[in-house]
Amino acid sequence: MEDIRAMLDSLQQPALAADRHGAVLAANEAGRALLPAGATPDLDAAWRQGLGATGLSGWQQGINAARAFKDSLMPVPDAAPWHYRAAPVLDEGSGARWLITLRRPVADDARSQDLLQLGLSAALRVGHMGLWEWSPATGNSLWSPELYDVLRLPRGSGVEPGARFLDMVHPDDLHLIDAAVTGAESKGGIDPFMFRVMLGDGATRWIMTCAVARGEPGQPISRLVGVNFDVTDTVEAERHLADARHARERQEQIVQAVMAHAPVGIAVALRGEADMAYVSRFGADMLGIASPGERAWDAWQIYHVDGKTPARRRELALSRAMAGEVIRDEEWFIRAVDGRLLPVSCNAGPITAGDGQVIGGTVVWYDVSPFKELQRQRELFLAAVSHELRTPLNAIGSWAQALGRPALTPDLLARASPAIWRNVQTAARLLEDLLDLSRMSAGHLSLNLAGADLTQILHAAVDTVAPLADAAQVALRLDGVPDAPLRLKADEQRLQQAVCNLLTNAVKFSPAGASVEIRLQADGPMAELTVTDHGAGIAPAHLERVFEHFWQADSRSSRGLGLGLSIARHIVAGHGGTLSADSAGLERGATFRLRVPLA
Repeated sequence: MEDIRAMLDSLQQPALAADRHGAVLAANEAGRALLPAGATPDLDAAWRQGLGATGLSGWQQGINAARAFKDSLMPVPDAAPWHYRAAPVLDEGSGARWLITLRRPVADDARSQDLLQLGLSAALRVGHMGLWEWSPATGNSLWSPELYDVLRLPRGSGVEPGARFLDMVHPDDLHLIDAAVTGAESKGGIDPFMFRVMLGDGATRWIMTCAVARGEPGQPISRLVGVNFDVTDTVEAERHLADARHARERQEQIVQAVMAHAPVGIAVALRGEADMAYVSRFGADMLGIASPGERAWDAWQIYHVDGKTPARRRELALSRAMAGEVIRDEEWFIRAVDGRLLPVSCNAGPITAGDGQVIGGTVVWYDVSPFKELQRQRELFLAAVSHELRTPLNAIGSWAQALGRPALTPDLLARASPAIWRNVQTAARLLEDLLDLSRMSAGHLSLNLAGADLTQILHAAVDTVAPLADAAQVALRLDGVPDAPLRLKADEQRLQQAVCNLLTNAVKFSPAGASVEIRLQADGPMAELTVTDHGAGIAPAHLERVFEHFWQADSRSSRGLGLGLSIARHIVAGHGGTLSADSAGLERGATFRLRVPLA
């Protein structure tokens, strides 16, 4: 009871405490002053006297209903009544159950209070808000009717245990409630924060709450008075805005990435703007565009397919796209900043707004020079294949006709058979080279590695190429080839093919009467084979190109398809080795150096 008296004394307004039956047990000094004089020793009798017969009936009905109620008290005859409010918020363990607070009447008080109550109730409903008051001492709370509505619960007495609200808080957000209540005393209340609640109808909503603390200075807070807002609509609207902002940022990032890394030229123009809105980095690099001023329409020099007739602005693919046209695979020439005239293929289309209105256009172009070069190489390849196949086939055909003549001599027969066989082998080697190229391109040129002797492989290759060298009157000289074996892991057949290609290439580019020097030696963990000729030589700029498919320094020559060295390098690389070329220049011969690891 001492705690109850202390609590009542801490209140500035008149206040009393009553037990569960409505008997007044204690009052603060302001409360005693309102009771009839001389009744102080018996607070309950004084309270009932002040209520009067009519007020006593209302008092008892309110007590029996066990929920908060309010009425009037007439403590002094012929004086205006005081209004009291009784709420079951005290701890019944101390014998007290009801807290009664009183306030002084003012002019038009009832009317003013009704208007105030109506206005507050309307504001709470419109704002999806509810008021609450929580007592740390009892753990109980007072809820306004609107708070029940916010939580989608049937309206109750207004007095609720604190646990009822906590049970509705989302489990993942309970720590927020604990932190807010713990910090309320030091902060003087609860700063606004949001959390989720599971409402009476099962829905999950966002609530924002804030509160002020009440209590005497230096004493623990006696109550928290706050308001809860349903802010779900605001949270969802902000989330939608954030999602939309994130989507826009992602789109911008995608556009920037495409403009920075797409291996094609891209330009975007908007209606009414003199400059391009965007030019991709690849497109700018292709044309040598460096400054923003070079994005102006007039800075672009575009020509028709003849490469001479300038295109008028309205003829450009981008201009037509801005008029709503879709363009596919149109060829133009664009002059780069450095003066080069680039053949390009263009695709273009309009940019439309949400209402379908065309607001700009975009064009994508790419340099078709590599494709044109590829087409030229293809034509050269087909011409070379036709020529290389025609030569042995014509020879075979001629010898076949000769063998069909009636006057067939033994000498003719002796010459025809080797010649036909030689040309069959030439055609077979050509076809095998083409098959190897196909296997290399598909990654299917497999190697079966096993123990082998490079010295033996070299001698076998020399024996294979010797007839060709004899026919060309070129001597194959083995200088410094060791007698002892050089052991390594190799596909013997494929490595012999690579060596044969090197020797054949040296013979083809050597003049009659010349020689080809062949050296083989161990160099630490590697074996090194060098093949040196004294023929046509190689320009320094072409030392690497000689290993490209179909490449020949003189496309007019009839020295094969240009596949032998490419295939040889691929085979050597498969053995973990290298194949390189060196030459002092044209007409000064060449040296090819093959290096593979020893076992």
